[in-house]
Amino acid sequence: MPSCEACLALEGKPAQIEPHQKLARGLSMQRTDGEVEMYTCRSCGARLQRLVSTTAGGPQHFWMRS
Repeated sequence: MPSCEACLALEGKPAQIEPHQKLARGLSMQRTDGEVEMYTCRSCGARLQRLVSTTAGGPQHFWMRS
């Protein structure tokens, strides 16, 4: 199934952008540089993830397919 417009719009955007309303949070994993949050879209089934960084001035992180 193709991704919905909301997922397509989010993919590749900075991780600071909040998930859209149809993204349900699933697993999360702690890393030394932050927390990886995994989501599944209730509309199209796409799986996306982002790294919520805990380090100031670190590399830029983006939404991506998982």
